[in-house]
Amino acid sequence: MGHEGGQDWGVVLSLAALVMFSAARQKDLNPLAPGVYLDRALSVMRSKAVTAPAVDWVTVTREARRMAADARTPEDTYPAIRYALDQLRQAGDLHATFLYPSEADAFAQASPPLQPPAVALVQGRLGKVTLPGLIGPSEPRDARRYVTTVLSGIESLQSRYRPCGWIIDLRGDTGGNVYPMLLSIGPIIGEGQVAGFTGRNGFVYWITYRRGTLSGGGYTARAPLIVRPIAPRRPVAVLTSQLTASAGEFVTVAFRGRTQTRSFGAATGGYTTGPRVFRLANGAELFFGISYYVDRLGVVYRHSIRPDVTVYLDEAAASRWLRSTHACTQKSRSN
Repeated sequence: MGHEGGQDWGVVLSLAALVMFSAARQKDLNPLAPGVYLDRALSVMRSKAVTAPAVDWVTVTREARRMAADARTPEDTYPAIRYALDQLRQAGDLHATFLYPSEADAFAQASPPLQPPAVALVQGRLGKVTLPGLIGPSEPRDARRYVTTVLSGIESLQSRYRPCGWIIDLRGDTGGNVYPMLLSIGPIIGEGQVAGFTGRNGFVYWITYRRGTLSGGGYTARAPLIVRPIAPRRPVAVLTSQLTASAGEFVTVAFRGRTQTRSFGAATGGYTTGPRVFRLANGAELFFGISYYVDRLGVVYRHSIRPDVTVYLDEAAASRWLRSTHACTQKSRSN
């Protein structure tokens, strides 16, 4: 090997080649390069989605890459990514959705409740709580207002009328932020383990309600005011419909396994996965479930939830059942 001026030109050339190779590799791994962008999306779905084990990823990957073979930009890969997400939907995750960057930005904006929650006395002896959806990452003030409205109404009815039973109307609860919903009806659900989530590894992390606080999975949410649990525990009728979805279905599950509880109406929408957002390099987002819902008895819900009583006139049927319970037929309803 020749030397000139102390330089080992073989080493210099080797280092130059290494630099060129590293630069080429970094270029290949540019997150906005179509191939890298698509593979990243496929990898996240395959490794994180709760329904991924039911998908043939060899076939899906091959087809997605074929669809994006001529891609020149990340946007050119969108049809292939939507195709892969559709496989998750077909496997049972109705949350699986692709959001364009502009849609992701809009989704991240705070959204007020679709309608305010309501608490009322019906038929003179029954309390009724109507919970609407609370879509998106709602402003803290919206969530506080939601919880305060319901808890104040429950406390007022309890102190003035002491309802012998409660109707929880989830027919218009299309989902969103589940924690304000659960905090709102904590005094009716009762303290203790209410529901949970389970992922692909089978581990369950439980959501527990105590003294106006929900905790679980490292997360804590506190109600803006404390209302004592209703004691003795009263019977509850839960109303559901096809519009009951996502967080609304988690609230439905939170009542499953509770004593003195029965559900009425129609099967829920089937969005029984706990969703999470995964952001891609250009701001687009993958939205899909990473867990299933679990009731307090350990039953896992992977599909639409059927009520105990399928009936068209659901509120009338629910009221009849509540009035027939011991809590409502006994002469004295004092605590």
